[in-house]
Amino acid sequence: SSLARASSWCTDMAAPDELVALNDRLEGSKEARGVRGGLGRVKGSQQGPWGQGFFAAAGAKWTPAGEDPLYRRFTRGPVLGAANMEEAEAQIWKAHAEAALLEAGGQLTWQNLRDQVVERRRQDFAEGDVPDTALWPYLALAHVPKECLSEKDAFVRLNESKRD
Repeated sequence: SSLARASSWCTDMAAPDELVALNDRLEGSKEARGVRGGLGRVKGSQQGPWGQGFFAAAGAKWTPAGEDPLYRRFTRGPVLGAANMEEAEAQIWKAHAEAALLEAGGQLTWQNLRDQVVERRRQDFAEGDVPDTALWPYLALAHVPKECLSEKDAFVRLNESKRD
């Protein structure tokens, strides 16, 4: 009985030519529908409220967020270092760093240097003056000259020429 069903199933199967024709028709209808399977491109202009006329009336596009100066102003954090600060302020931080290194014999760990430079900067202000000190540890490190830094260890060393 199962052999009879299998033979009848084989005879009921479509001929290979019919399958090829069906496959070609389905492929052709897919191309007509578009890649995403929608209606494809509709010919003629659409003037309804949801057609192309609606989008044309919308006007010019907005500038991308990254190019808008107001966006850049409020999303960019403070930039630390001599290039974006008053030159006099940068020189004060550098002078404090060099003085701390000289006093310590020419080298300190970066953590100790940071703490000493911040303390020296704090002494620049009068007793009643309350400056904003939140960024001071970062400013102290940002103004250490690059030639004093080491990639091998955690020490900041003063140049030989400045030790004399």
